[in-house]
Amino acid sequence: MSKSKYYYDKESLSYKKISASRKERFLSALSFILTSFFFGTITLLIIINTPAINTPTELSQSRELKNYEIQIGLLNKKLEQLEMVLDNIEERDNNIYTNGGRVLSIVSSAPKMKEALRKSYNTISKIDFEGKTFRKDIGFDL
Repeated sequence: MSKSKYYYDKESLSYKKISASRKERFLSALSFILTSFFFGTITLLIIINTPAINTPTELSQSRELKNYEIQIGLLNKKLEQLEMVLDNIEERDNNIYTNGGRVLSIVSSAPKMKEALRKSYNTISKIDFEGKTFRKDIGFDL
């Protein structure tokens, strides 16, 4: 049972009971519910968006992200090392040297033998190293 509220009437010098109409009680209850919902929603949004409170999913995702960042760092380091090795190989390939004893076979094809010979000699002229010699009598016995 709810407590009854009274007020003092100065004219009649007596206490009179305060009674609220149904409309006033309904509006009071409705305003309480709406206000509670509004402030509860705002409080919930603030709590959800604060970085101080992390869910287990967020913690595992942040851990996973850190692991990926570490792996990317390692892969970048390996990639830099590979680039250095490839640069070194490219530099060595640009400076190919021979000390003799090399045998090269140049093969060309064309509808006529003279065209094939011309292509072979053209290719031979592009190869250059000290002491280069080549034979001009091979291939005529075909």
